[in-house]
Amino acid sequence: MSEITDPTAGVAETPVAQVPVPSSAEAEGVPAASPVDRPQHTEVEGWRGYPELPYVGSRPPAYSPDPVRLPLPEGARTELVIPDIALDGARYGRLTVRGASVKGDLHRYRGEQRQDAMLLTQVGDGADELLFLAVADGVGSAAKSHLGAHRACRLASWAVGKWHAELSEALRTGDRAGLDQTVDKVVSLVNAQLFKHAGADDPGMYATTLRCLLVPTAPERRERVYFGVGDGGLFRARSGACAWENLQEPWGRPGSDDVIDTGTAALPSESSKAVVQWLTTEPGDLLMICTDGLSNPMNEPRVQEFLLTHWAFGKVPGLTEFLWQAQVRAKSYDDDRSAVCVWEEQP
Repeated sequence: MSEITDPTAGVAETPVAQVPVPSSAEAEGVPAASPVDRPQHTEVEGWRGYPELPYVGSRPPAYSPDPVRLPLPEGARTELVIPDIALDGARYGRLTVRGASVKGDLHRYRGEQRQDAMLLTQVGDGADELLFLAVADGVGSAAKSHLGAHRACRLASWAVGKWHAELSEALRTGDRAGLDQTVDKVVSLVNAQLFKHAGADDPGMYATTLRCLLVPTAPERRERVYFGVGDGGLFRARSGACAWENLQEPWGRPGSDDVIDTGTAALPSESSKAVVQWLTTEPGDLLMICTDGLSNPMNEPRVQEFLLTHWAFGKVPGLTEFLWQAQVRAKSYDDDRSAVCVWEEQP
C-alpha cells in the first residue's frame, strides 16, 4: 500500500480521548493502569501476547469480550454455524475498504450465533465497476434472524448484479428518480426471496435489517449511494474535520430527553420502508455504514473520538488493526457489531 499523506501534518494536534486497555486483573476489580490509546504487548516466556480490546469509561463492560461457549448446530446442518468474526478488505486505486462483523459480548457469553452479517464484493467491471458493501442485523427476538441477515446480504448483492446496468447508468447521469426506482426493485426482490427461503416457517423468524453502499471504483467518480431498511448508522469523517457527521436522522442520545427507539423496520415484509441517499464525496473522506451494535455506542463522545483518532486524517489501518479498533467497548453496549469503512486517499 502506498504512503498516504497526512493532511494534518504541520497542524497542531487536536486533543483526543485517552482509552484504557484493561488487563484481566482490572476486569476483576483491580484499579486500572494509566490509560493509553494504542495496543499494549507483553512478553511472556518468549511469546508476544495480543493486545486486549480497548474500552471507554471508568470500568469495562460486565461481560468478557472473549468467547465462552460455541453455538450448537441445528442438527447435522453445521453449514448454518456462523463464525464469531468476519473480516475483509480491499484496495482499488485511491479507495481502501475495511469491514468487520463481530459477535457481541452477550452472545459470546451465551454461546449464541452472531446475528449480524457483512458482505464486501464487486459488481460489473471497467468504467461501471461498483463496490457493493453491506451489513445486516438480525432482529434479536427472531429465532432464525442470523440466517436472514446473511441471506439478505447475499440476495442484495445478487439483485444489484441483476440491475447493475440500470444502477450504473443512473449513477453516471445523476438520474436520482431512476436510481430510486431501481433500488426499489432490488429491495423488493430481496424481500420476495426471503419470503421464499422461509418456506413453511413464519417469515418473521428471519427478520433482519439491511444497509448497503454502492461505490464506483473509477477514480473520477465521486457519487455514492446508500440504501437500506431498518436501523444502524451512516457516518462520514471529512479530511481535516475533528468530528463524525451522522448522515441520517438522530434516534436519541443517552442522557438526553430523547428515548432510543429499540423497534426497527425489518425485512421481510417492510421493503416499502427502504431509504435511499445520494452522497458526493471529497478527497480524504471516510464513509462508514454499520449496524446499531456500533451506531448506538457512537452516541458516546469517547467512542467517536477513539475511532476518529485511529481512522481519520488519512489513517488507513490494516485488517487486524481495523478489527481491534472496531471492537472498542463501552459499558451497556454488548450487541453484535458490523462496520464497513471506505477511505478515499488524497490525490
